[in-house]
Amino acid sequence: MKPKRGVSTKRAFEQLNLLQLTHPDARAVQACLMANDYPGLLSRMGNDLQSSAALFVPEIELLITDLKKFGFDQALMSGSGSTVFGITQDENLVNRAISVFQRRYPFVKKTKIIDI
Repeated sequence: MKPKRGVSTKRAFEQLNLLQLTHPDARAVQACLMANDYPGLLSRMGNDLQSSAALFVPEIELLITDLKKFGFDQALMSGSGSTVFGITQDENLVNRAISVFQRRYPFVKKTKIIDI
């Protein structure tokens, strides 16, 4: 999902607080994907740019909150923003969410994790 406004990558990085970085472990995320470890994946996901990007586009946090309230197991901003994604294993939840969120947001797309 994407709000109407985008985020300048340069500005998001300029606002990044280097003392508060959590440094999500991309290798651990990849290992969870390869091992089909869904709970492990959820616990290891993160995006240090999310809070700084949300300073410029507060809707990012609104989209994340909407996805979690709807029942998604995890929701995060992708990359430097402003696209947000939700994760769930419930296909019916995804289909219901698409129907609801397409009326609220300008871009909503169903995707899936592919086998590598």
